Amino acid sequence: MGVVYRVILVALMAVILRWGSVIVTAYACYYAFTNASGNRYGLWMILLAILAVCISALTWILRFKGIVQV
Repeated sequence: MGVVYRVILVALMAVILRWGSVIVTAYACYYAFTNASGNRYGLWMILLAILAVCISALTWILRFKGIVQV
């Protein structure tokens, strides 16, 4: 459940704070990859961490193109 909370936090930070999503994304990936070994939900943890990276990257791409200004 820790990764789920971090992915939700990434989505919120991507809207509210620009650099917050990058920091939380890095921590979500670190958490997922260090705790996935031996966990029966390890694959899902890694997939959710990758989702967090995609959310963060999408918001940065939209900001660079000038579509979203937060």
